[in-house]
Amino acid sequence: MMNPGSKGRMRNMNDEKEIIERIKRGDEIAFNEMVRLHQKQVYMLALRMVNDSQEALDISQKVFIRVHKAIKGFRGESSLSTWLYRINYNLCIKYLSSKRLKRFIPFDMSTITEPAKNDSSDSVLRDDFQRSLKEAVDKLPAKQKAVFTFRQLQGLSLKETAEIMELQLGTIKAMHFQAIRKLRESLKEWRNVEF
Repeated sequence: MMNPGSKGRMRNMNDEKEIIERIKRGDEIAFNEMVRLHQKQVYMLALRMVNDSQEALDISQKVFIRVHKAIKGFRGESSLSTWLYRINYNLCIKYLSSKRLKRFIPFDMSTITEPAKNDSSDSVLRDDFQRSLKEAVDKLPAKQKAVFTFRQLQGLSLKETAEIMELQLGTIKAMHFQAIRKLRESLKEWRNVEF
C-alpha cells in the first residue's frame, strides 16, 4: 500500500512541483506519469470506501478527470497526494450518500495486529476475527470509517487526515478515538486486539 512517504511517490517535492507545472502547461505525458504514480492508491482508497470494484474504478477515473480540469487552479498549498485523497474522499462520500450506503471496506487485514491465540496458524480463528472486524467497521458512522481507513489502513497521520477531510485536527482526533473505542467494544471477545 502506498502512503505519502513511500518510494512509489515522486522522488521529492521539486519533482512534484515540476510535474505539476508541466501538466498546467498541457503536457499530457506528465499527466499520464502522475496518473501512473497515483492510480493504485486512488483506486484502493475508493475500493475500501465503496466496497464495489466497478464503482471504485469509476470514482478513480473521476478523480483524475477532476484533477485534469482543475490542475491550473492547484496552488500547491498541500501535496498532490493530499489533494488526490481529498477529491477521492469527497467523491466516495457523495457516492455513498447518493446510494444511501453505510458500508466501506473489504480491506487488507495485514495492517491490523491480530489477537494472540494459542494456535496462531488456526485459520478458522483468523477468519472469524477478520469477519468480526469487518462487521464492526461496517457499523461505524461514515466519517469515523473514513478516519479509521486513512489512519489505520492507508497509514496517514491524523494531521494529513484532517487536511484531506478539511476538518480540524481536534475533530479528527476525537473521531479516531471514538472509532477505536467503538471497535474495541464490538471486538471485546478478542482481548488482545491492537489498533
